[in-house]
Amino acid sequence: MENINEKIKKLRELVERGIDGEAENAQRLLNAIIEKYKIDMDKIDEERYYSFYHKNPSERTLILQIIGVIKNTKKVESASQKNDTRHILFKLTQAQYIDACEMIDWHVKQMRKEFDEMKRLFADSYISNHNLYPDIDKGDAPPSKDSLKIFAIASMMSKEKYNKQLGYNKMIK
Repeated sequence: MENINEKIKKLRELVERGIDGEAENAQRLLNAIIEKYKIDMDKIDEERYYSFYHKNPSERTLILQIIGVIKNTKKVESASQKNDTRHILFKLTQAQYIDACEMIDWHVKQMRKEFDEMKRLFADSYISNHNLYPDIDKGDAPPSKDSLKIFAIASMMSKEKYNKQLGYNKMIK
């Protein structure tokens, strides 16, 4: 994985040594990166606190893991403000912050997408595991493209079954 520092370093080298339009193109790309991320080239390696938002504990865990990858450490130090539990703060350089933003943005979107798909499959698996189909549908449904996934999830579910409650009939009059 090439980080923003490596990209900037390579582009700077091309600006200085490039030939036949390489230098101009590299300068254009370097300027675009500097403008996009509001980089102060004099302070790119200085650390300061940056805040990251998360919606739930799973996203918080994902963000912590990504920061660990970027800082190349298993122990990530973070901070948060007492009245704001949805933001976590990390001490990062500008370059690390840019890399973190790009990775977090992509991975959070991807995790949400996959989680939504898993919720859909889980519902289908639950229905299958508990055989919640009308009698007219039993045995007639052709296997779907998700059948193997649904079967795998259903096989991990509890085998407890619903038992009709005896007291339920008393409530109906």
